[in-house]
Amino acid sequence: MYYEDLTPFRYDKFRDESFVTSGALNIGWLDSGHEFHRGLLDEKIINKLKKITFDQQPIKLTRGYQTCPFCTSFNEELGIDMPVSAQWEGREKLLGSGILVLKGDSVTYVFPDLLIHYIEAHDYHPPEEFLDAVSNHKAPE
Repeated sequence: MYYEDLTPFRYDKFRDESFVTSGALNIGWLDSGHEFHRGLLDEKIINKLKKITFDQQPIKLTRGYQTCPFCTSFNEELGIDMPVSAQWEGREKLLGSGILVLKGDSVTYVFPDLLIHYIEAHDYHPPEEFLDAVSNHKAPE
């Protein structure tokens, strides 16, 4: 499912989007039919985003996994596309089944939990204002 970065959040599968504050913006809703900004990110930002990805419980979980539209992950033996995962501090997490929310100072960003995979495997470079919000994010106490 593709939504352009920094456009108003709307996710067609959910009719009730009241779980996100009004004015939330899309980040990282990529697909193979659209170009996206590429570039390497500072390792500190990647680690902060991994911490958010691993520590935050995704919302609006799906019953299955969205696979990466850029990777070939078909398992011949099982006859299915396999979900991708991320590793961080000795932990592994399957991705592609939920939405994450990051509240910045003045805006809320909504992104698929596949975002960290897009960054690490496909050099996706989110908008700078989102990266600033990640950099400034303080984990809840």
